[in-house]
Formats: sequence, C-alpha cells, structure tokens
Amino acid sequence: MDKYEDHFREIYISAVKQVRNKSDLIFNEVVSIKDTTDYITNWLKNNAN
Repeated sequence: MDKYEDHFREIYISAVKQVRNKSDLIFNEVVSIKDTTDYITNWLKNNAN
C-alpha cells in the first residue's frame, strides 16, 4: 500500500506543478475559507472579461 500511495503522491505533485504553471490565481499559503472566498471573489471581479 505504501508504494501505491507514494506513486499517486508523485502523480498529484506533478499535476499540481503543471496546473500551477498555467494558473492566474495561486494561493501560496493556507487561509480560512472566508478569506479564500473573498480573495477569489475579488480576483473574479478584477479579472472579468
């Protein structure tokens, strides 16, 4: 089971890195759900096309 978890951990890390390279919105720290919601809301308002 450990090898299975390690394998998927590496896949997850690789996927996150690929997505992060193309992302316009990146959170660099853990914040509350309210702060996350406020940040995303403000980002959407400022970046709406």
